[in-house]
Amino acid sequence: MAAREASERNDHRQAAATILAELKQCEAVEPSRCALLLMWAGSETFQFDYQAAERLARRAVTLTGPPDGKSYPDRAHALDFLALTLGTQGRFVEAEAPRRAALALLEQNRPEADLRVADGYNQLAGVLDRLSRHSEAEVFLRRMLLLHERHRPPGHLLIAMSYNNLADNLASQARYVDAEPFYRKAMMLREQLSPSNPSALAASYEGLGRALINLSRADEAEPLLRRVIDIRIKTFEAEEYIVAWSYDNLAMLLENRGDFREAESLRRKSLEIQEANWPAGHLTIAAARSMLATNLDLQARYVEAEPLHLKAIAAYAAVTPDDAPAMADLYDSRAYNLEGQDRDEEAERFYRRSLRARATLPAAHPRRIFGYRSLAGYLRDHDRAWSEVRSLYRVAQAGVFDRLASYSSFDREAQIELRGYQPVFTGQVRAAWTLSNMPARP
Repeated sequence: MAAREASERNDHRQAAATILAELKQCEAVEPSRCALLLMWAGSETFQFDYQAAERLARRAVTLTGPPDGKSYPDRAHALDFLALTLGTQGRFVEAEAPRRAALALLEQNRPEADLRVADGYNQLAGVLDRLSRHSEAEVFLRRMLLLHERHRPPGHLLIAMSYNNLADNLASQARYVDAEPFYRKAMMLREQLSPSNPSALAASYEGLGRALINLSRADEAEPLLRRVIDIRIKTFEAEEYIVAWSYDNLAMLLENRGDFREAESLRRKSLEIQEANWPAGHLTIAAARSMLATNLDLQARYVEAEPLHLKAIAAYAAVTPDDAPAMADLYDSRAYNLEGQDRDEEAERFYRRSLRARATLPAAHPRRIFGYRSLAGYLRDHDRAWSEVRSLYRVAQAGVFDRLASYSSFDREAQIELRGYQPVFTGQVRAAWTLSNMPARP
């Protein structure tokens, strides 16, 4: 009772201390019956110390042991909580195994209509998305949508959530045309059914706004993204991390339009909020630093941006494999920063690291095409390795053709995207021309 009261007044340290004292007594009598206390203590500890919460989660996983049909709910809960503590620390590679184990228990022991099965698909998909394994994640998100459409009433809010999460996944695969109708379905349902839940509605506005930016429809995106900021400031405290994400989305639109100063102001607000909400070294802070650094680079303020780049890369490198796709944009931004400082050898190394980190992305993914294009452009601008330049542009071109083939028609969106890839084609022509005019080797 005392622990619950402490938790309700947000005194999570006192709540955790009270539960841990009770846990100690439980373990002295019958340790095998203490799993729920362990997880309760972990959930309170999670509010102020992720690593300590992880240790409690691991103890709960060990205590629940191999599931026997009766203990599986406790074990599934423990595995899910362990995955949550790992994911919150940015350790998504480690989080995948407990997420899969928890889902397997649910699939084996619960009917498909059970909400926990659908949520298991959603949670695993979230980990896979963070590992840039978006096509794998899509499979689980479509399973979740199918279960909710099959077992929930038409127009249920869980169906709206499923539409939105699937749209986010498709956007991560740069399938913005496919994502847009799912965002609009989610938005329509939420406007009809949950006007009293502005947070969910804001998520749909935000996702649709980002997709419209990538479809070169910024004029449609801007009012949506500004509405998201208004909603979230009214719904949450102005200093909540979710408000910071809203600033970042609007900043992206402004940077694309060339309004770097206004975007910088939003980037700085976002970083300040994230630093106040997360522990030092958290990946959310690192991402905010990287985005601010990129903004400064766009203003040719390379020296000012450099320490931000270094801190962001160090934070990600602490928990992310060196060649993971999550590192690619960090490397590319760092390369651009070094190139701006005329530190060309260092810049080339980072462009190459960026390309290697994109190797597991599909060949037609815009981020992979961008990697080939970035390295080719760097070598071209420095009049070096023209044979490699041509080869890089050729691979990029193949990716562009595969991507355009995914469009159902050569409509406005396809035409706009093709125009964006113009440097791939002109670069290849320039490389061929340069090579043909080089003097023959004796």
